[in-house]
Amino acid sequence: MTRFSILIPCYNCSKTLPDTLTSCLRQEFDGYEVILVDDCSRDNVENIYRHFLPFFESKNISLTYHRNSVNSGVSFSRNLAWDLSTGEYVCFLDSDDIWHESKLKIVNQVLNDDNCDCLYHSYTDQKDDFFTRRSFSDYASNELGLASLILKNPSQTSCFVLRRSIADRFDISMSFCEDYDLWLRIFCSHRIHALRGKPLTLLSRPQKTPGGLSASRKKMRLGELTAYLNFVQRNNKFKVLFPLLVVYSALKHIRSEIKYLVNFTAKKS
Repeated sequence: MTRFSILIPCYNCSKTLPDTLTSCLRQEFDGYEVILVDDCSRDNVENIYRHFLPFFESKNISLTYHRNSVNSGVSFSRNLAWDLSTGEYVCFLDSDDIWHESKLKIVNQVLNDDNCDCLYHSYTDQKDDFFTRRSFSDYASNELGLASLILKNPSQTSCFVLRRSIADRFDISMSFCEDYDLWLRIFCSHRIHALRGKPLTLLSRPQKTPGGLSASRKKMRLGELTAYLNFVQRNNKFKVLFPLLVVYSALKHIRSEIKYLVNFTAKKS
């Protein structure tokens, strides 16, 4: 049985996808498949798939490609790849991110030891030290508590591994914080474990910088509020927390805006 299904949504990513796929090929673990869902890219993503296919076949690793009939968004593409997957666990990987070569080997060992339904690890946007050797002894796992999860999105999508049998999916109506909304839903009925240690995902750009969805701070904050609202509506006992969460989110937004203005002013001067 395939242990991991790596789900990669693609949209106009021909410049970054080769490095992403190369990081999959270099994994020190063999029991996985890779599923690409092309959301109507205009830059020949299919050609990249065809170029890499022989390399995956030479390692007896399945690499499959699906192109959406219409542009449907990243959540739709992730959900489709999830539905097409065959692995015991699904791993999300954005088409502009890179995994450390030990990622699947280390995650597999943690899942064997903890038997949890959802696991995440840390990430970095700094190449320094990212490619150094990793070993299982560098990591420790603990169960995530509600307080830690409710205060902030614990990690980035390319750092999450979920049991494929989980019924929840990304909300395709959300364009911001759709991953956080999913983690909150999963938390209600499954255990989420945090893998503490050196980063296993390298982001192509820092979070909240131009070029990604997180560049829109206001929309991200509104997405966070939507995730909070969905959470308390599903859990009546937490409805009393919603006003506090609104205030908390607003304070975070004000702090973010002040920090942005300070940095902007400093750069101009």
